Amino acid sequence: MMTAHNWPELHGIITSHHADLVIFDPDIDASGLESALRLLEAFPSIAFVLYTQLKPSTARLIHRLAQRGLMDVIVQQFDDNPRKIQGLLDEIPQRRLLPLVLLSLRDQLQRLPESMRTCIEHILDMNPLPRSADAFARDIGVSRQHLYDTFRRAGLGSPRRFVIGARLLKAYSYLRDPGRSFGSIATAVGWTDPDALRKYLEQVFQMPVATLRQTSDNEALVKRIVHWMQAVPKA
Repeated sequence: MMTAHNWPELHGIITSHHADLVIFDPDIDASGLESALRLLEAFPSIAFVLYTQLKPSTARLIHRLAQRGLMDVIVQQFDDNPRKIQGLLDEIPQRRLLPLVLLSLRDQLQRLPESMRTCIEHILDMNPLPRSADAFARDIGVSRQHLYDTFRRAGLGSPRRFVIGARLLKAYSYLRDPGRSFGSIATAVGWTDPDALRKYLEQVFQMPVATLRQTSDNEALVKRIVHWMQAVPKA
C-alpha cells in the first residue's frame, strides 16, 4: 500500500506501479474534483473509491464521479473499517477478464488437485504475475515437470501459454487506459521489448493493438485467448 499527498504524486504512483485499487480523498488539494475526474478518465482499468465526509456537497460529488466510473464510496466514521476495505479488494478480480477465462476453463481446472487449483487462482490475482513456467511452478511449490504433467492430464495445455495468457489479459486491461503509453504497459506486464508484446497481442487476439484498445467484446476475447492457451504449439 502506498500513500500520495497530492494529485501529481498519485498520478506518478499509478503510472509507475501496479495499482488495482485507489482510495482517494477529493480534498487532498485545491484541484479536488477536476483532478479526480481526469484520473478516472485516464485509468478506467483501476478501481477508484471515494473517501469523503458526510456533508451537503457529498451527493453532487458522488454523482459527478459515478458518471465517470467511480467504483464505491467510503464515508468517514461510518464505514471506514477493515470489512469494507476487504469487500472492495474482493470485488477487484471481477472487474477483469481473467475470471471469465477461468470460468471458461472450469472443467479442466476441476481436474487439478484442489490445493494446486486454489494456489493457481491466488497467484493469477497477484501483481506482478509470474513471468515464466519455471516461476509459476516455484510459486505453486511443485517441480516444472510435475506442473507440465498435471496440466497435460487436465487438458489445460502448456503452463507457459497459461502464464503468457494471464499476462496478455493484464496488458489488455491496461490498453483501455488512455493515460498509459504502450511502452509503460509492456513494462508493467513484464515485457522488456514492447514490439514483442505487440506481436503476442495481435497473434492471440487476432486484431491490431489499436483495434484491441477499443474492443469490449469480452466473450470473443475470452474464446480467442482460451483457444490459444490450450493449443499445442507447432513444432
